[in-house]
Order: sequence, then C-alpha cells, then structure tokens
Amino acid sequence: MTGPTRVKAGADFTVSWQGPNYRGDCITIVTMGTPDTAYTSYAYTSKASFVTLKAPVKAGSYEVRYIVD
Repeated sequence: MTGPTRVKAGADFTVSWQGPNYRGDCITIVTMGTPDTAYTSYAYTSKASFVTLKAPVKAGSYEVRYIVD
C-alpha cells in the first residue's frame, strides 16, 4: 500500500495497493492498536487499484489497513 503519511482531520485521501483483491477485501483507516474487526471509513478493493478514504474528524494516530476477507 502507498498513501500519505499525514492527513488533515476530516480530509479525503487516496491509497493505492497491489494485492490479491479477493471479493470481500477492503482498505480501512482505524485508530492504532484496534482489533482487525474495527473500521471507520473503508472501501472494497475489487473496484480498482486505488481508493479514496475520509480521515476521521478527530485528530489522532491512525493506520490504514488492507483487510483480507
């Protein structure tokens, strides 16, 4: 995955990747350290090789994850 290292709270940002793109795979942004089942803004990978996500409105430390279904 590639994407920005910093994003303003509430801003849209783009993430691209190379991956298996299984039917239920998605990219999500979550608070660091949360379980893999947690998600906020997300998009399925089957649509393209990049997605646009919305950063959480509350400033903090987050991570973008590729979730394999």
